[in-house]
Amino acid sequence: MDAEHLVAIAPKLAVATFGMGNRYKHPHTEVLDALRASGVVLYATVSGDVVIDTNGTSFDVRQCGP
Repeated sequence: MDAEHLVAIAPKLAVATFGMGNRYKHPHTEVLDALRASGVVLYATVSGDVVIDTNGTSFDVRQCGP
């Protein structure tokens, strides 16, 4: 993932799904760094469930504790 790709898709948020003891080492540090550098709000399931509610036009995100 590079800055050009992120500009093209203009994500508002990203959800990284992984847990403790992640043997595949995903997501890669480069991806996380690129997301953060582009200002994308990043949620990670390692911190608990990520719940996204939408009405089809807007959305609300909340992180539930582990």
